[in-house]
Amino acid sequence: MQNRECDGINFISGESDTRGMEPSPLARNYGDQFRSDIITDSEDNVYIASNTRSSDFPIAGTGTAYGGGLLDALLVKLKPDLSAITWSRFLGGSDTDAAYSLKLDQKNNIFIAGGTESNDFPGINGLKSTYSGGIDGWVAMIDASGNNVVNATYIGTNAYDQAYFVDINSDEEVYLFGQTQGNYPVQGNVFNEDNGGQFIHKLSNDLKTTLFSTVFGSGGNSPDISPTAFLVNECNNLFLAGWGGRVNAETSGFGPFAVDRNLIGGDTFGLRVSDNAFQSTTSGSDFYLMVLDEDASGFLYGTFLGGTESATHVDGGTSRFDKRGIVYHAVCAGCGGHSDFPSVNAPAEHDSNNSQTNGGCNNAAFKFDLASLSAGLQTNSVALDNPGLSEICFPDPIAFENLSNGGETYLWDFGDGTTVQTNDTTAVIHQYQEPGVYHVTLTAVNEETCKGTDIATTIVTVHDPQFEVVDDGTICEGTNYQLFATGVTEYLWVSQDSTFTSSSPNPLVSPTETTQYFVNLVTRAGCGLTDSILVTVIPQPSLNYDIIKSHDCWSRPQVRLTYTEDSIYTYQWDLGDGTTGTENNFTHNYEEDGTYQVSLIANNSFCNYKETQTITVFTLKIPNVFTPGNNDEVNDVFQIQSQLPVSLKVINRWGRVVFEEDDYQNNWTAAEVSPGVYYYQAEIEREATCKGWLHILK
Repeated sequence: MQNRECDGINFISGESDTRGMEPSPLARNYGDQFRSDIITDSEDNVYIASNTRSSDFPIAGTGTAYGGGLLDALLVKLKPDLSAITWSRFLGGSDTDAAYSLKLDQKNNIFIAGGTESNDFPGINGLKSTYSGGIDGWVAMIDASGNNVVNATYIGTNAYDQAYFVDINSDEEVYLFGQTQGNYPVQGNVFNEDNGGQFIHKLSNDLKTTLFSTVFGSGGNSPDISPTAFLVNECNNLFLAGWGGRVNAETSGFGPFAVDRNLIGGDTFGLRVSDNAFQSTTSGSDFYLMVLDEDASGFLYGTFLGGTESATHVDGGTSRFDKRGIVYHAVCAGCGGHSDFPSVNAPAEHDSNNSQTNGGCNNAAFKFDLASLSAGLQTNSVALDNPGLSEICFPDPIAFENLSNGGETYLWDFGDGTTVQTNDTTAVIHQYQEPGVYHVTLTAVNEETCKGTDIATTIVTVHDPQFEVVDDGTICEGTNYQLFATGVTEYLWVSQDSTFTSSSPNPLVSPTETTQYFVNLVTRAGCGLTDSILVTVIPQPSLNYDIIKSHDCWSRPQVRLTYTEDSIYTYQWDLGDGTTGTENNFTHNYEEDGTYQVSLIANNSFCNYKETQTITVFTLKIPNVFTPGNNDEVNDVFQIQSQLPVSLKVINRWGRVVFEEDDYQNNWTAAEVSPGVYYYQAEIEREATCKGWLHILK
């Protein structure tokens, strides 16, 4: 005996000579023994299509007699809570029969399909009324009561044929998907692959007329895959799935009822894939998924799905497509202890084969979207960290994320006359050129789907901040500049060197050099804005200048003024007596003694500076004769006429100092010296040093 794990079920298989364990001659694919189907109606009543070896299966209604052979097809209707059989019946002839698939029409009539070896299958009155021999497919319509076979027909050739799936379109026309080893007829304007081992057949509702039929596969008049799912969607596109490979080619020693299985074999080599296939290569033991256009008129899509080493397969059973074209499937994967089945979007703990049996298989499940089309979009920040962002401030950009499924091309219309077409779902960034409210449309296009196009829309509001910030400005060094902003609710000013900050809307600044100020603003709509203002500082010129007075000690001094020129300014002298000048070096003779305000004025188109000094100009008078001691009180004191302090020194002819005073007060009477000629040295503070002779008469 052999024990292995898969699909969460432990199967024990081995040879048996009991009738209940004999392999079915209809089981031509691994796991066919376990094929059946279950559906519900609009009131949740449950319908089961299967087969039985039990002639005493509980039957409620007509069809009470077991037809004969190893198996009979079985059709059962149960109450929604499964508490009782509403009706049940056998369905078959005198030889082996099996049912694999069923569907309900709008009146709850049942269309049921399968395989048979019976040449007397009940109710045959349709397209093909005679049994061809070997194994034939069949399809029957049973009325809603379960009592009557309204009509039935054989399906196939004089070789092996079985109908594994039945589906009904909105016009209640009938579609079959099955296997063939014969020259299955091809009718209609259909996609077909010569000598293919899989057939698709469309019949009228009464099962009497072929509307089209075709075959596909790698050729050789032999099946490639064991069918596992089938769909006719709302626009009559066809979706199918199946698997093939090593497991289906074995004849003993593997799986339940493994002895003398008489499997038809087949693999996935040579099956057609499309340019956009999810998996374009195959190990030969993979799943195969295919889509055909309306009523099989063209090939739309084909892909493999499986590992690189393990033999992917199904231990019987039926999987589903929903009407959108999404298949939900359970598979036996990773056999041999591998973890090579494609794992997409799976949690880490479920992306490997965790079978406890050495070299065992694991159940795998996949959901594959073959034809659904839905447009979806989401607004976001450019950094993609604010999903749903729908209000921005001009001129900020905004990101649009494409959340669509099933599209081949996408057309963006941003509502401002700008359109962009893309071939993938990468986010796009758009910048509106003016404030406003914009209706954004995303159209997803895929002609392989029934819709063809789908549309998603959103609204983006681009606010006009309506704020005002002072322009760049220029100031003179030593003055202030008024920063100013308005129209927002929050302000933050920061200088370029961060030494100044303020949350006032209009702070006063006094930069000593050219400085840039940044302001962060928050509007009433919550938009953050930034701006910058450059305050240019015109440096103050150096107004240091020299005043040089040249004395000859016996006349009014000449005044000489000098400064170093700064080229960004123009300069002008104002001598205080009405005289002006623009020379760097300026010489002036005052006409009268006096005190004058001398100013150097620097100006440009923006700044004006002035530096003023006070000077005293006078004529220095030093007598060279005086007559002390005459008692006439006239010229009896040596008197120097100066408006500035004088340091006086008197020297006789032999070089001896006879009088000296640092701050001479015009008080020397020469009483201590004899008449005669003397020499003097008079230092006038900040002016000149005068030397001369003095004749003293007594």
